[in-house]
Amino acid sequence: YLNRIEVLTTPPDRWEAPQAKPVAGTVPAGTLVELSSTYNDQDKVHYTLDGSTPTLDSPMYNWVASRWWSSRGDDTVAEINRPIELTKDTTIKAITLGPGRMNSEVVEFTYKVTGTAANIGDQIKPSEGGKVSLGDEAVIEIPPGALQDANAVVVKIARVSEPPAASSGFRILGSVYEFTVGDKNSYSFNKPVTIQFTFDPDKVGPGETPAVYYYDQTQEKWVSLGGEISGKTITVQVDHFTMFAVMVETKMEDEDEGEPLNLTDIAGHWGENSIKQLVSLGAIGGYPDGTFKPENNVTRAEFATILVKAFRLDSREGKAFADTRGHWAEDNISTAAYHGIINGYDAARFGPDDSITREQIAVMTVKAAKLTPATASDSFKDSDSISEWAREAVSTTVENEIVKGYPDKTFRPQGYATRAEAVTVIVNGLNKHRYPV
Repeated sequence: YLNRIEVLTTPPDRWEAPQAKPVAGTVPAGTLVELSSTYNDQDKVHYTLDGSTPTLDSPMYNWVASRWWSSRGDDTVAEINRPIELTKDTTIKAITLGPGRMNSEVVEFTYKVTGTAANIGDQIKPSEGGKVSLGDEAVIEIPPGALQDANAVVVKIARVSEPPAASSGFRILGSVYEFTVGDKNSYSFNKPVTIQFTFDPDKVGPGETPAVYYYDQTQEKWVSLGGEISGKTITVQVDHFTMFAVMVETKMEDEDEGEPLNLTDIAGHWGENSIKQLVSLGAIGGYPDGTFKPENNVTRAEFATILVKAFRLDSREGKAFADTRGHWAEDNISTAAYHGIINGYDAARFGPDDSITREQIAVMTVKAAKLTPATASDSFKDSDSISEWAREAVSTTVENEIVKGYPDKTFRPQGYATRAEAVTVIVNGLNKHRYPV
């Protein structure tokens, strides 16, 4: 349906080039690459893996979709919003296409893949049991009768690209691993199974003893299982699957002064001071490798959790969304809902794992900081693209100097917020809070 014909007197703008997470470089086998663009309304990212130039007919990474599908007819496969798994050295070529703008330039992301990919095709018969391994990094030994399933099922091991951070005073040795049975990443066995991990003894300091930990998603913390150490391996028996890691307890050098962990990638970053402040409050942490990843996107669940912790909201039972039951952030989302900070897309759906947009963080922060609403204004070039429900909140955050626009005088309301942006907004909100923390 044709709504309008517009004659332009100047050339149209060009779509922003796609971005990749993680960025190009050396990565372990099994890494999942996500593609995205600056906008999230009409543009789509198309890509190739064979060195050819991507076109409209190339596979599409529809990064605003929450699903993926495939059809296998005549040996063709169409996939939507499915992360690209790297099992060998790969160059991804990508382009952003969409109506109303010229195509973006073609960008390349080249990855050097190291190590061994997960054994994603290991079928285990419940009556026989079996063994699954990720190289020599992690091994699962499943005895006969341990699996609850009646038929053979695929058991997988995968490295977690962005795992929960270790608690203060602990250090993760190597990677964090997630074990799954079929499509379940939380699974209980009929009898104990044995898991074994390899660690680097040279990374174990004096007085430190490695132990296997599992991540309790309900309590959002790592729990020690101990383990039997033999050389550079550690073995333990478990009765359920979740995320596991080998850790050592260690005292950080700056622990006595109450300073945040020595994050390796924030020095000189524009958000360094805000990041340090929020880390010191215990509202957010770094990653097991000592990084903060300030330019990574933030999910709606993560932002709600940071708000609850930063503003020290009393834990309460609020609205329960259908898609947050059993989620690691369920309690914090419920608390945020009770305090009137968040809303769902509808009565049943919150979208906890969706990346949060800039206009969404503006709305949540205004509610958390209890700010007096400001009159909506058209202070940005793209003010017309701000959702009606977010206009007042955006104006309020701008008036209170909590959120700023970009140098090109745009706000990019539907653009995804980075970890550094989210932290800065929350710190600014704390400073303007009507009831100081």
